[in-house]
Amino acid sequence: MVARLAATGHVPYVKAEDPPVIPKQRALLAATEGRIGIFGGLGGQWVFEELDAGAVGVMTGFAFPEVLLEIYDLMQAGDREAAGRVFDRMLPLARFEFQPGIGVALRKHVYQRRGIIASDFVRHPTTAVDPSVLADFQAVVERVGLSLDHAGWADSHL
Repeated sequence: MVARLAATGHVPYVKAEDPPVIPKQRALLAATEGRIGIFGGLGGQWVFEELDAGAVGVMTGFAFPEVLLEIYDLMQAGDREAAGRVFDRMLPLARFEFQPGIGVALRKHVYQRRGIIASDFVRHPTTAVDPSVLADFQAVVERVGLSLDHAGWADSHL
């Protein structure tokens, strides 16, 4: 169906994040003869592979969008090796944040600390995370070299 819609020109882009992500995205690109742009998702857990396989971008929840942008920019510049290093470094954080039931609360916590939003309140069915989860999250953030309080790397990462 998506291939037929792409052939008409009515659907220029699609978000494709159904696992297994990469084979399905490749099949969709092949079926549409590249006439459709694919955006990945799933918390950025496959952003490197998605871009490498031909995705045009990523549209996902992740508390550190500057990292996704860096991976994208490096891939666009043709520096696949550097993009892979950034991706490998951020993957523990993406994995932690993507845990069902806590991702939205963790993102809102970061955005509030960075002054982007006023409150980290989450609505049902999401629940606020307890201090121990926040401490675990902060430990992962620091381990990969990022900060809850400001965008960008705390050190030279490449």
